[in-house]
Amino acid sequence: MKKFMKKISIIIPVYNVAEYLAGCLESVLQQNFNDYEIICVDDASTDDSGNILEFYEKKYDKIKVIKHTQNKGLSAARNKGLEYAVGKYVWFVDSDDMISEGALAELYDIAEKNETDLICFNMLLINKKINRKSELLFHIDKEDENVYSGKEMFCLLINENIWANSACLKFIRKDFLTENQIKFYEGILHEDVLFSFYCTIQAERVINTKEIYYICQQRETSITAQKTHKSAESNFVIMMHLIVYWHTHTFTERENDALKKFIWNRYYNGYLYYDRYGQRSKKLEVGGPVEKALYDILYNEKPDKKVKFDDMQLEHIKSMKNVVVFGASYYAADVIDILKENGIKINAVAVNSMEFNPIVFCGIPVDTINRVLSNIEGDIVFVMGISKKNIMNVKQQLELLGYKDIIVPIYKI
Repeated sequence: MKKFMKKISIIIPVYNVAEYLAGCLESVLQQNFNDYEIICVDDASTDDSGNILEFYEKKYDKIKVIKHTQNKGLSAARNKGLEYAVGKYVWFVDSDDMISEGALAELYDIAEKNETDLICFNMLLINKKINRKSELLFHIDKEDENVYSGKEMFCLLINENIWANSACLKFIRKDFLTENQIKFYEGILHEDVLFSFYCTIQAERVINTKEIYYICQQRETSITAQKTHKSAESNFVIMMHLIVYWHTHTFTERENDALKKFIWNRYYNGYLYYDRYGQRSKKLEVGGPVEKALYDILYNEKPDKKVKFDDMQLEHIKSMKNVVVFGASYYAADVIDILKENGIKINAVAVNSMEFNPIVFCGIPVDTINRVLSNIEGDIVFVMGISKKNIMNVKQQLELLGYKDIIVPIYKI
């Protein structure tokens, strides 16, 4: 049996978190468990974080500090910590968060008793700004410590809609990561998505416990709270890798259904139909390279459409000179696909506001309803490309403007 120098390695990437760092370290140092190490990777902090780390490293033998001379990002810092880790199990903890009392002893006991590759658990979210604490629960079992395969766990989490991306909510056997060559993808945001996916889907023995072992302190300046164009680009990279993995491995019908739900609902519909962060780029317009890469290079078929039209509706739309699709969501994308498949020309995509909407959607110009109406002469048929719950409000809005020729699709779900 392989010998490990420590039972657990706690890996903490650090970057400009002087206000929170001591609290994070203390939450680990005060555990009722002794055989562990803390590896802190200072990712070229410019605040007082480096001095705090130096103080703790001198005071506690358990703490080892690794310093980056240049900021390389969260993924690189975690990967560096993983290189130095000598524990049988690893836990990635963010430097502005904490772990709960007794967490190390309990997690180690569960892992050893059940010979797990991976343990998933719950989180307490603290928002000091609004003085609120929330339990974020991702467990599936009424009873603790049922062992599942990783693929079965993935299906259960996705089907119950309780999947958690955070790598901090995972207690992992280090050799499992080494054997499967699992590391964090560097150079992107939301790096936890791919890491957590690979860990879960490839694990042979997984436990999903109802216990809360992680305490997250919500900050508006944290990486996860940032709303940048980089976020949209990162999600594109993530989905490309997810789809490649999907199409290069064998899965059961149930697993394929879960993967489809995970990839399309969470990533394609959620991020790539439009750049929701408000910064426009032709490189990220739907109908441009993103959609082409997804449809033409990686994917052989489009996901099932959520709407349809009957023959009478399609014939009426075909008879109209001016066709406007209202909405720029995934419902609108399905509507546009159907109309294009039936040879129907679409004049414009209309929205109430351009805020958080693209300037081009599925290759069609997008504008506010008022500007669309001012640029089109003659009768118009409006085809709804929005969720079912918003139909009534939009219909009333259009009718007040004098437009009553409105086609509502048939919703499949």
